[in-house]
Amino acid sequence: MNYFFFLDATFDRIEHLTVESPLFVTTSELLIEIRKGNSDALMELYRDHASSIFGAAYYVLNDKVLSEDICHNCFLKLYEKAHDIKSPEKLLGWMRQTARNEALMELRKNKRFKPAELETIELVHETEEDNTNWGNWESGTIVKLISELPEGYRAVLSMHLLDNLSHEEIGRELKISASTSRSQYLRGKKKLIENLSLNYA
Repeated sequence: MNYFFFLDATFDRIEHLTVESPLFVTTSELLIEIRKGNSDALMELYRDHASSIFGAAYYVLNDKVLSEDICHNCFLKLYEKAHDIKSPEKLLGWMRQTARNEALMELRKNKRFKPAELETIELVHETEEDNTNWGNWESGTIVKLISELPEGYRAVLSMHLLDNLSHEEIGRELKISASTSRSQYLRGKKKLIENLSLNYA
């Protein structure tokens, strides 16, 4: 089967999908059906989670077109490698990780991401303990303002707040130290809260 032709046709059908309720209840069921080549399962997964996969790339790149391409490629990879995914409960995490990795590669390829410069940033002297009540603002508002932050803040904030990655994990992905990740997070969080308070008090 020509996977690319099949998936292009599948994605074209999504806007016409009118399902009253999900066809498959769990991610595990979706993955099992995708392994069988079930296009409805793939469409359901795309319909429900494409925005999350797109976001994982967009928070790094801040580029809609490139992020859409990466999102599309992630679903292509899923269809081709569905049998290699051993833990269905980790499916969405795997897809967000794949999207984020492709976005980071895109940054480095175009020399838009310079880890060495991040390493020279002076560390802020405050603890990482986060007592911020994010529930004071709508999640969509927080996501929107994160996407408007400078690149270094945006990447670390999205990975720590939205993907729950530790600073050690973020450091490995961005090729920076954990202390630099922590510094970027604290500075970015401060800027984010200022913007939230200013525009959405």
